[in-house]
Order: sequence, then C-alpha cells, then structure tokens
Amino acid sequence: MMPASVAAAGLAPNSTESAPPAGEATGTLLSSSRSLDPIVLIAAVPPVITVALDQHALSYDSTTNTAPIAVTATPTSAVAPWQYAFAVRGTIVGSGSSNDSSVTVTLVNNCSITSQSVTVSITDAAGSTAIGAGTLDRSLCPPPPNVPHASDHILAGPTLTENSFIDRLQAVSSPALNEGRAIYRALTAAGVNPAFALGMFHAESHSGTLGYAVTTRNWGNILYYSWEAAYGAVPYSPGHGYTYARYPTWLAGAEAYASLLDRYDGWGYLTVSSASAHWLGTIEGSARQLTYLNNITSVMSILPDDAVPSMVSLTSPARSGANVAMKWTAKDNVGVVGYQVRVRKGTGAWSVPEATTQTDRVVTLTSGVWTVGVRATDAAANWSSWRSATVAVDAEAPTMVNLVTPSVVRSANGVFTASWNASDNVGVSGYQWRLRRNADGSWSGAYGTTARSRDLRLPAGPWYLGVRARDAVGNWSDWRVSRVVVPVDDRSFAFSSRAARLTGSVFYRGTLTISSRAGASMSTTFSGVALYVIGTSGPAYGRMRITIDGISSFVDTGTYRGSRATMTRNRVILFSTGLSAGSHRLTITVAGTTSRPAIAIDALAFAG
Repeated sequence: MMPASVAAAGLAPNSTESAPPAGEATGTLLSSSRSLDPIVLIAAVPPVITVALDQHALSYDSTTNTAPIAVTATPTSAVAPWQYAFAVRGTIVGSGSSNDSSVTVTLVNNCSITSQSVTVSITDAAGSTAIGAGTLDRSLCPPPPNVPHASDHILAGPTLTENSFIDRLQAVSSPALNEGRAIYRALTAAGVNPAFALGMFHAESHSGTLGYAVTTRNWGNILYYSWEAAYGAVPYSPGHGYTYARYPTWLAGAEAYASLLDRYDGWGYLTVSSASAHWLGTIEGSARQLTYLNNITSVMSILPDDAVPSMVSLTSPARSGANVAMKWTAKDNVGVVGYQVRVRKGTGAWSVPEATTQTDRVVTLTSGVWTVGVRATDAAANWSSWRSATVAVDAEAPTMVNLVTPSVVRSANGVFTASWNASDNVGVSGYQWRLRRNADGSWSGAYGTTARSRDLRLPAGPWYLGVRARDAVGNWSDWRVSRVVVPVDDRSFAFSSRAARLTGSVFYRGTLTISSRAGASMSTTFSGVALYVIGTSGPAYGRMRITIDGISSFVDTGTYRGSRATMTRNRVILFSTGLSAGSHRLTITVAGTTSRPAIAIDALAFAG
C-alpha cells in the first residue's frame, strides 16, 4: 500500500474523481468473439426498420483494466443514409451517418464496472427509428478478487447494529468514538453499510489513529475538492504535493465520505472490490489493490452480522371470512431468508409461530377479532420485530330461512312472485338467484340483489329457482331451491269437436277453451313426474274423464273442494297427480253431464 500521503487521496496521482473514460481502444489482434442476442424494436411509423447489435471482444489491457469491444450495428429496411449513435451507460461515445449495410465502432469496457449497458439508435432518411440494446461483453475481463465481502455492495443496509459499530470504534481506541452514534446514523441514512465504512476507515488510518486523519478528521483521507466545503472542509496541504480535506468534526468527514461513495455507485463502482480499486486509482486484482482490499474485508469479516431485518408491510383485510389472506414484505442488508407467522384471538395466547419462506399466506380462523403477526429473519438468524394487523373474522355462513314460490303458476298474466329470507350471525348483505329449466338442465348465471323478492314470468315448463345469501365478508349460504311449474295455455291444444275459445282478462294468459259435446276430447303426449289440469269450476260445469296411459278417472268440475260449487272460479287446479318419470299420454274427454255438459280447460302443467 502507498504511504498515507498518497493512499490518503483515495486516487492515483494525477487522477481525478470522475466517471471512467469510454471510447479509446487499446486492443491488438481479434482474440475472441461473442454475439449479443439481436434486439428488435419496431419503428413508430412505416416503413418498419429494425437493428441488430453484435459485439466482439478484442483484447484485455491489464494496465488500464479495460477490454475494448468492437460493436456492430446492422439495420434492416433502413433508407440510406441512416444516422447512428452508440452510447455506453447512457453517454454517447460514437455517432455518424452511413450508407453501408452496417457500421462498427470500438468501445471501451471498463472491467472494474460489473455491467455496462450499450445502446445504438438508428434514424433513417425516411424518419423511421429503431433502438438496439445489450450489455458489453466481459469475457476477457479477469474475475474480481474472490475474497469474503469483495462482492458486497458499498451501498447496502447495515450488517451490524449501532451498538456493534460503537464497540468496534472502542476496541481500536478510535478518536471518532464520541461521535460514533451520529456517524452510524449518518452512514445508514446515506445507504452506506457501516461495516464497509469501518473496514475502509481502518485500512486508511487504522481507524483514525495514524497518518493525516489524526489532524484532518477525514474518514476516508479524501483529497480536497470544492464540493466538500459544504461539509465544513478546508484545504490541508502537508507539503508533498497533495491537498486533503480537513473537517471540523469526524461526523462531517464521514458525511462527505458517504457522499463520495454515492457518486461511486452512480459511476458503476458498486462493490467493495471495485470501489476500493478505484479509490486507490489501480485495477482490481493488482497486488496493491489486493493488499488494500484484504485490509478492508478482514475488518468486515470479524464484525458481527447482528443488524436485524425490518418488516416493511403486512396487509390483511379489516374484515374477513374464515380464510384470511395476508401478504407481507421485509428487507435486510444481505437478504431475508424466512418468516414466522402467528395468530391470537382477542387477548388470548399467541399460537406457536409457523415458519415459511413465502410472502403470503391464507390462515383459516374462527369467528372473532384476531391479531396476526409476522416477523422476518436473515441468514445470521437475526429476527425483525413482529409486525401485527387486526382482522375481524366472521366464519359463519348465512342460513336460508325460506324460499316461497307457487308450485304451479296460475296468475292471469303468468307472472309469479318468489320471496326469500335468510339469517346470519352478523347480518345478510345480499343474495344471488339463478334458474334452470328441467331437473337436469344447466343453471343460468347468478344474479346479485339485495331485494328479498322478485317477480318472474317464464316460458312454459318446469323451472327451478335457486337462491343463496351472502354476508358482508363474503360467506355464502347453501343454495335453497324451489320448483315452479309454468303451464302450457289452452292455445296449445284443441278438442276434437264442438269447442270454443273464449278471451278475457280473468283467464290464464287471456284465453279459455270450452267444450260441451259428449265424447269430444283432446290428447297430448308429455314427459314429466306430475300433471296439473287448470280450468274453471262452477255450478254450470260438468264432468270430464282424464285418461293417463290408458287409466281413466272422472273429475266433476261442478264441485269445488269437495262440495257443489256455488260460484264460478277461474284458474282452478281441477286435477293433479304424480307420475313415474318418463313419457305419458294424456286424453281429456267431455263426459256429457246432463244439464251441465260443458267443461272449461285453461292450461296444462307438466312437472319434470
């Protein structure tokens, strides 16, 4: 390592603290090649042009730690002449105009920077544009030193606690000890891992007890630049050609040091290894850099990883059904490796924590107010504090109390009302209803409503209405189902002779068929498990014979509920019977009752 008078600068002699240059190539003969996957972007307007990027690593220069790359851009469908601009990490490093099928430029890959983006933008003579993008080839770059913490990021969460930071300063009798807590907080606020800062502080000045740092209170022995005046720095020249920054306090020096590391991160020197190499003004892997790097990482390796992860978020619904969905996030300086989840009801005891590596979980709970807690752990078994959320759980589904519908629709207009009701331990918030035709039919989609009744008018046939209830957290009751038979009105059949069709608002769907000729009949075939004959009863009406599958029975329509009718009643169920499932043959015949021969049929209902 160079003496403090040189190393203290954090830079090589005659170097400057600026982004590494890009553009100058120092390679010789082509030594290896690799092609980027072509990246194709469609131009905004026709004609469509695309551009492919290929690159070839030329050589490696150990003096500058660079590997020049020949990058070729090949457009398709471009109208010549086309303009091009190459950029590395967003900075244009080559541009021009070409009539050729492709153009090649040599770009400098700084091997100290882990990943350098390269882009080329193409604009042709017709104004169409395309962009190709990739990452500079690192195949000729030597790997970074493989020592503990070399690949750690300089900007990272703390790996040690404030107390451990103080313990380290105390152990090396650092003059910065009295300001240690403020320094720790300033470093972590700036995103600098305090463990790296301690390693560099020790490598530069044995933690502030040697060299110019004793006088300058300069955490990283930084050369003086005008931007440091904002931290109270003044020039300090020990007489060997270099001017350092002298700070009023160790805290000010550490704050300026953190600001410089932030610039390093922006320049692409992200890791402990690459940042320390650039700090010295040398290349990664050189003997000088390895000595300095080992001084830093040896301190980092003996420091504890006792900084706990932190829970960033825990989300759960304020109210939920039995299945409570939770999500959470946490962060750690190195990485979160797992979590524990626990629950408790009211003020009761916590459950045994369950381990998981997932960031979400569905927990099944009983009704009541519950608290759920989650905490995170890192690879060093440091645990975050518990983060908690409260959820009111309603695990009980509503119960359908009733569903009322007519078994057979007999209203004059064919409209019927279905009504329902449900109960819940907290409260019913809504319902869904659905329909299907026939027992083996498919259900319709479910329709939501907050009403407890609905008027329906459906085509003829057997229908099934299902209703279920929902509470505020989404618990659903079982479906309750009721069968409704919608009749076929009398216009769908006719008597063999001497029949008349009447119209009127009191008849089912406005019509009624009357026949008074003895022996006149009507027949139909149907499938179902029940039959209903609907018509008019009254003192003027007589008997009819109903024959089903060859078996007959007589019905006197001049009676009502077992007694002689004293008045005319419309849309009465004159006859009903249950049947075995299957196809049936029905015949209704006028019996020809003396003095009251007529029968009046309004509708037939077949239940499936």
